[in-house]
Amino acid sequence: PCPGQVIGLEILDFLGGTQALMFVSSHALPSGLMAFKGAPLLVDPSGVLFLGIPLLLPGSGTGEGDLTLQFQIPDLPGLAGLELFHQVFALDPSAAGGISASNGLKETFGL
Repeated sequence: PCPGQVIGLEILDFLGGTQALMFVSSHALPSGLMAFKGAPLLVDPSGVLFLGIPLLLPGSGTGEGDLTLQFQIPDLPGLAGLELFHQVFALDPSAAGGISASNGLKETFGL
């Protein structure tokens, strides 16, 4: 994405109607290095920036917890080259450890 752009971050195929937590970090972790409730953690909690954003997923039932978060990227040229890493974890009693995890996402801001 570029400064000034509106973007959508899609969270798909989770259990509907459950609580989730989206982690955002300035650094990634190599796969298998750490876990969160038994699921591989792909964002680095020791990064310069690390946020945990609570979410409530809509819908009800398996695979119905789809959510699109829309953001407007500030129109700041200094954001060019910034990398952010995202990963979502959601409560899911049928998943191993009671937690479902998304893939990790790397987002690089351009001009």
